Amino acid sequence: MFGGPKHDLPPPSVDANLYPSNYRKQIATMLATHLTNRADFHGVLIAQPELKPVAESSTPHYVVCVQFNGRNPRTKVAVFLGGDLTQFIDATPEQCTGEAYQSFTELELETPQK
Repeated sequence: MFGGPKHDLPPPSVDANLYPSNYRKQIATMLATHLTNRADFHGVLIAQPELKPVAESSTPHYVVCVQFNGRNPRTKVAVFLGGDLTQFIDATPEQCTGEAYQSFTELELETPQK
């Protein structure tokens, strides 16, 4: 019935630059599992996704700048591939200059009070 030659179908292609529609939730969930001090969550700001080059690669990916303003001020970049969060790395000055940041209330909601 289903005999006959097998046809190897190519794997479905993934749009590497699929817009990360639930980026805020993905980042909040990841940070809630990795940050241990509640003070790290105070005053965190987040920008909207933008296509930008990442590292030495000239290939653009959606990145989201996240600015921490607590005890250890710093800016990080969430890198998305196919709409999913794949890396969370230190931002270069070029990646996050001039971003329009918003408060990141989802992060505080994701983290229970201690």
